[in-house]
Amino acid sequence: MISMSKNDGVSSINKNVHMGHRKRVRERFLQTGLYGFDEHQILEMILFYCVPRRDTNVLAHRLIDRFGSLSAVLDAEADELKPFGLSENAAVLFRMIPASTDLYFSAPPSEMIYDSQDKVRRLFRSLFSNDRFEIYIACFRNDMSLITTKLIYAGRRFSADVNKMSRREYAEYTSRPEFEGFPVENFSFRSIVEAALGCGSSNVIAAHNHLYSSPMPYSDEVETIKKLRELLSDLEIDLADYVIVGDAVEMTFRNNDLYDIFPREI
Repeated sequence: MISMSKNDGVSSINKNVHMGHRKRVRERFLQTGLYGFDEHQILEMILFYCVPRRDTNVLAHRLIDRFGSLSAVLDAEADELKPFGLSENAAVLFRMIPASTDLYFSAPPSEMIYDSQDKVRRLFRSLFSNDRFEIYIACFRNDMSLITTKLIYAGRRFSADVNKMSRREYAEYTSRPEFEGFPVENFSFRSIVEAALGCGSSNVIAAHNHLYSSPMPYSDEVETIKKLRELLSDLEIDLADYVIVGDAVEMTFRNNDLYDIFPREI
């Protein structure tokens, strides 16, 4: 007869719970992408693939506490990761992520066709900072393959680390007047027009962001987007869409029934 101690049973249960956790995290990512994930949760999932038998949630917290952010962890040297029990393979994996992202968004036209709003949302989500207001423009060929992206406006950076704030601190910080909508007075039509003409493209998509809030536009933003579409149309340049990147989601305005910005497609 094979006997099993009480401790062996607890160990087995804990192991099964841990394995189930990894599966649930992967399924969540497949269903929603990274929206709603905190930085430590993203790192936790990355660590699944180089740390087979450890609690990667605790390790992810330790790494971000040490380096300050997910991007800083991904840029860390192998020697800096060794004290955390990570091998050179982990450092290589970390470095591959930003490198492959750069390659992904500079792919040849045949491999990068932005033929859906979901692809457009992901493109702009990857471009924007989370600590300053920005405007970007993306230029496309006739088949909606990407030519280039260009930063049009970048505001001052806000130094607070919202990832380390309590809920109360976050609510107080993000309710400050300077975060209430995009500062449209900094919207330079001339810079956008010059960038669009410089791309040599007849199809462009522009975007700006909302810090710490939803992508729902303010009335002055709607009027600004309308004016931009009209200006570009006079130059025979099609504003194919406009995107506002919010704190967790993006809003596209093409075929959006809430705002009369683009002519309805029949």
